[in-house]
Amino acid sequence: MGHGHAIYVLGGGGVRHSKKGIDGLFTSEQHLHSRASFIDLDNTDGGWKPLPDFKSRIVRPVCVSFQGNLFVFGGMCKRGNGTPTVSPGEEINPRRNGNARWSFLPDPPEQAFNVSRPVLVDNKNNRILVHFKDSCSLYAYYPHQSKWEFLLHFAWHKTLALFGDMLFFHAGCTFHAFDLATKTQLHPIISTDFPPCLLWTKFDVLITLAQPGSFCLALDRGPILPDKTCLKFVKFCIERPCSGQPHIIFDSCCDLDVDGRASVASFVPIVTRSSPKKDTSAKASETGVLIPSDTISI
Repeated sequence: MGHGHAIYVLGGGGVRHSKKGIDGLFTSEQHLHSRASFIDLDNTDGGWKPLPDFKSRIVRPVCVSFQGNLFVFGGMCKRGNGTPTVSPGEEINPRRNGNARWSFLPDPPEQAFNVSRPVLVDNKNNRILVHFKDSCSLYAYYPHQSKWEFLLHFAWHKTLALFGDMLFFHAGCTFHAFDLATKTQLHPIISTDFPPCLLWTKFDVLITLAQPGSFCLALDRGPILPDKTCLKFVKFCIERPCSGQPHIIFDSCCDLDVDGRASVASFVPIVTRSSPKKDTSAKASETGVLIPSDTISI
């Protein structure tokens, strides 16, 4: 995940060892770990650096940054006795240098392992929106009050973002929107110059850009050559006059070929800098999305 001028890798899994059985098949012993690390994009020569370990070993959490802190929700973990269980969630302030420590969040109201992606930051209401897949329930977590609040039952999508009080997402060849404040369905108006072929495309992620009302749909189109991966980006804007129906305005589309082959690319929003910095091994596309020159495999 992106936070400030750094990229963080939080949680994960691993293989302790593998061996070939008498049936000729390989078996492996899985384990969970508490790995957390980051790289400073202003000082990439320093390489990846470790963060303090989680309080519980955790795998596949959903991560988000909010007002300087990093939060992880969901995921599977092992407690002190080694018994697998669901993670209650944890948070850390990485700016505390040597004093940074992870702390548990209050127990979530639902099965924490099945947290949907993405988790959204609602700066307007000082809260984090967390969706639980099994019950199709949307909750708000208020970090300053350490409490959970049920909002509504709502179907979640991976290409979903927040604009003001409006949730919107791309699915089924069009855009959908929902007003959280009034709890009403909206009907987005799509600009006539939005290419139909792009509306029919199934994208991997919807990224909120730095400019208010600007967003980017991104897609990993897979390898085009043994050493090339093609990424597609569609930039668009949203306007909502007088709290009426949202207008989806097409901006641009580009395909980007990057070195390296991967089954999945990682798309990380970055902050646009006002002054030039030294060149690094990463490239920034016109959409304001960081594309590692060595595409990350997951």
